[in-house]
This record gives sequence, C-alpha cells and structure tokens, in this order.
Amino acid sequence: MYEVSHIVAEKASGSSVQYLVRWVGYGVDDDTWQRESDLVDGAEKVLEEWKSTKERIMRRVEEFQLFGARLKHGYSVPMREVSKVKYMW
Repeated sequence: MYEVSHIVAEKASGSSVQYLVRWVGYGVDDDTWQRESDLVDGAEKVLEEWKSTKERIMRRVEEFQLFGARLKHGYSVPMREVSKVKYMW
C-alpha cells in the first residue's frame, strides 16, 4: 500500500475533483491523479491540509484583488514616511 506525502494540484474532472498526489518515497515522475473518494487510510488529513491551504490562499487573493480595486478607483493608500524606514544594508 502507498502512503500519500502531499497533494500537488487539483483539477475538475466531470462532476468530481481529482488531486495530483505525491507518494512517500517517490518523486515527481510518479505523481498520479486520484479521485477524492480514493484518498483514504490516512490520506484524509493530507486532503484537509490541502483544502485549508487552498482556502487561505484564496482569501489572500481576494484581499489583493480588493486592494487593487481600491488603487484602480483612486482611493488613497497610506504609505510610511521614507525617513522613518531603517534600512539593513
């Protein structure tokens, strides 16, 4: 039996989702697409971590889109005074 190391990507396949899985002890060339229903026996935790990471990334994307929309519409964005910034070089 193979153990899931982590999920690399996901894609929609018809009405279901498939995940590109990296297996413990195997490299990129051995990644395989698996249906969510096939990710069992310990892989559930890896799947939950993937979903949590994806949600966190999507929230950040939305924040950046909102920030970009504010700039596009001319809202002012506060900036720090350059004289107060300490450089490390």
